[in-house]
Amino acid sequence: FPEVLNLIPFKLARELQAIPLADLDGKGTRIEVAIANPLDATKGTRLRQAIPCEIVLAVGERSDIVSAVDEMYPLKDR
Repeated sequence: FPEVLNLIPFKLARELQAIPLADLDGKGTRIEVAIANPLDATKGTRLRQAIPCEIVLAVGERSDIVSAVDEMYPLKDR
């Protein structure tokens, strides 16, 4: 989980309320990202523009994602 954090910058993760969960292929070319509303096309598009790999969206509770972003990203990366 921590190894995929560097794929989404902290500010973008907070703005989109999204957090990377897993490297699905072990190569960093296909990652799973939790987002509060995966049907929001704008957020999905912004993620796909920012991350140079395939993204598999997963549903997450907004408050859980915000808490995870705040907890998992080191202060130096904010």
